[in-house]
Amino acid sequence: MTAEPLGPDLYAYMVNHMYDVPADERRRSTWVMNQEWFDECAKIGWNGWQPAGLATMFALPVQLTDDGGVPHLVASDG
Repeated sequence: MTAEPLGPDLYAYMVNHMYDVPADERRRSTWVMNQEWFDECAKIGWNGWQPAGLATMFALPVQLTDDGGVPHLVASDG
């Protein structure tokens, strides 16, 4: 799957998606995406890597999976 370039719209997409998720669910969520989309985030200036080697976006952890697709939030149970 090839990422469709969203350019500056990627940032707006992620902010809108994040705030579409209820706050209680958002607090226990992880961004899920594939490597291609993570690379697209880097192209718009996103440097989500933290010193501990963990990636975060908007203070939420990032999980890269082969079938992750477009950045989206997945809430953990609880």
